[in-house]
Amino acid sequence: MSPAHALDRYYLAVTLLVTVAYQLLGFAIAWTFQFDKITDFTGGQFLDQQYKRAQQLLTDVIDLQS
Repeated sequence: MSPAHALDRYYLAVTLLVTVAYQLLGFAIAWTFQFDKITDFTGGQFLDQQYKRAQQLLTDVIDLQS
């Protein structure tokens, strides 16, 4: 029996949808209550201590561009 795939083989679409939903929820809370610290929390939530320096630098560059 073949394994079940949700949207795509590597679950990238599911990951994208969860991430976008999480970020939009954080933005909605920040916008509603005029409280900016929640965006700092939701933006940094997916970072982990296991990332190497190059990955952190790439993340920082992408954050600065947006």
